[in-house]
Order: sequence, then structure tokens, then C-alpha cells
Amino acid sequence: MAGGIITGTGTYNGVSWTGTVVLFWHGGALEIFAVGATVFNVSVPAAQVVQQIGAAIAQDPTNINPGYRVDRLFTCDGVLMIDGRTSA
Repeated sequence: MAGGIITGTGTYNGVSWTGTVVLFWHGGALEIFAVGATVFNVSVPAAQVVQQIGAAIAQDPTNINPGYRVDRLFTCDGVLMIDGRTSA
């Protein structure tokens, strides 16, 4: 199994945030495990942020189906590579 660590920052409706997740494949789907987050420069439980994102997009962000079977996932020089195939 392989994966990548993704760190992001942004602003949503005037609220600044940062977050770090581990992205990996499991059973042909992508899984996201949140490891850290801040909102307004205050540390918050990463799981709470994931729940809020899920509520906003009406999808479980910890188990993402990209529309094809994921065979491997890896990073190379800061680029996330997702290799897969269509399900038969």
C-alpha cells in the first residue's frame, strides 16, 4: 500500500483554515485520514473538520469513489499519481 501526505490552506467565507491529510487506497477506493487542522489559527480536531466538509458536500470525504478502481497511489517530486482502471 502507498499514499501521500497532502497539506492545504485556504479561506472559505472569510474563514482561514489549514489542514493535513494522508491519502491512500484501500479496496479500490481512495481513503482520507485527517491528521491535523486549524481554523482562525486555532487547532481543532481533524475529525471534526472532516465531518463538517462531509456535511457541506453531502459525501463522506473519508471514502471517495473516483469512478474507477484505484490500483496504486504514490507521490513523485510533489505530484500525486493515481493509477487505476475501469471496473468491469
